[in-house]
Amino acid sequence: MSKAVEFATKKHDGQTRSAGVPYITHPIRVMETVSKYTSNENIIIAAVLHDTLEDTATTFDEIATTFSTDAANLVKEVTSDDTKLQQLADQEYDAHVNKRDHATHALAKQMSEKIPDIDGKTLKKRLGKSLYLSQKTMGMSTGALLIKLADRFVVKNT
Repeated sequence: MSKAVEFATKKHDGQTRSAGVPYITHPIRVMETVSKYTSNENIIIAAVLHDTLEDTATTFDEIATTFSTDAANLVKEVTSDDTKLQQLADQEYDAHVNKRDHATHALAKQMSEKIPDIDGKTLKKRLGKSLYLSQKTMGMSTGALLIKLADRFVVKNT
């Protein structure tokens, strides 16, 4: 695990969380959370590397070669596809604006009530991400789902 932590630390060097703390604290907390529920080495490695494909210049092949193809596949599985996310955000926001989709409209209304000053662009992004993640998690492997849930738990509790 120390090799994975060292790898992630190097890859996230210079990045910070919104509170100003080094970004690596987040992947380490996700790894610690995942470690409470599994001893599977590939899942734990993928937990600490879960943001490397999305937020750094790391490649799938680099993870597969340095660790394992299984770990790389898990990281890829939890990585967001920004193009799909944006397409879904556009579609769902248009449905909300046109009030064709009652469930989407209810979710957008709920978000706007929680954040009264939210603008259309931010609402679109958050609505799209919520819907994208709900769709994406439906097809995830157990290991990837554990990582994604730990990631969301850590984000909500920091």
